[in-house]
Order: sequence, then structure tokens, then C-alpha cells
Amino acid sequence: MRKLAFILIVLWPLRVWGDIAVSLSPRQCQPGDVVELRVQSSFESYTSFELVIPDREDWVLLTHEADPVRYTEGAYRQEARVLFQPLQAGEFDFSDVEAVVRSSEGTQVLDLAIPPLEVQPYVTGEDSDDPLALAEIGYQEWSATGSWWLWTIVVLVTLSVGLFG
Repeated sequence: MRKLAFILIVLWPLRVWGDIAVSLSPRQCQPGDVVELRVQSSFESYTSFELVIPDREDWVLLTHEADPVRYTEGAYRQEARVLFQPLQAGEFDFSDVEAVVRSSEGTQVLDLAIPPLEVQPYVTGEDSDDPLALAEIGYQEWSATGSWWLWTIVVLVTLSVGLFG
């Protein structure tokens, strides 16, 4: 009986609230790269969700779109997308992003299990006051045959212009 009670306690929220999947693309980036956070839901009964995105100083929020709830394959599905640019290097934490889920059962605020984003710093080059060396310019050697043909053409054009001009 304890086992059944434990299973019901653990699995009951999943039956009531359904499934919410979170994806982050890419998982590693550099400051200024565009990152997509996608949240998808699937519920047995009519349920909608809204992402709560706080104002933060360490990112630029580009877009926040939510699709309407649609009924397909026996489930109510919804999707939301957030495009943003992180502004600084380090581990980007999403602990303040929440989903407000509304259904006939009531309203619940869910903390989403969003994996952290690794924002890699830019690699700095070697600092030096010395100027960089110029690239070596490759010279093409003229062949004797090519040079002879060039002089022949120049002489023929000059004679043609002088005689017929």
C-alpha cells in the first residue's frame, strides 16, 4: 500500500499537469550570439501556460512569442519561444523564468528545469606594440616566350596605328 501511495504522490502532478519540455539552442555561445529558449507543453485536458520572463541586465530580449493552444493527437499542445542575446561571459542561469499553468484544475506556477547556458568569453589576441610584419608579395617571373609575344604585339599595334591611323 505504501508503494502505491508513493507512486500516486510522485506521478499525480504529471497526470494533472501533463508534460512540459524545455530546450535551449545552442548550449554554448559567446556574448552577443542569438540563443533560442523553446518551451513545449502537452496536456490531456485543456491547459494553457504563459512564460514569465523577468527584465534582466545580462541579456537583450529579442522576441517572446507564444502559440495558441491546439488540440492534436489527443492532447492539448502549446509552444513558446524566446530569442535573446547574453551580454556577458559566464554561466547563464534561468532560475527566475517560470511558467504559469492555467486549467480547469486551477492555476499553478512551475519552476522550469532549464539547463544553464555556458557563455564563453572571447579569446583575446596577444597584445603588443610592435607592428605586424607585412605579408611577402610573390612576384611572377616572366618567361622569355611570354616576353617575346608581348613585344611582338606591341610592335604590331604601333605599326598598325602608324600606317592606318
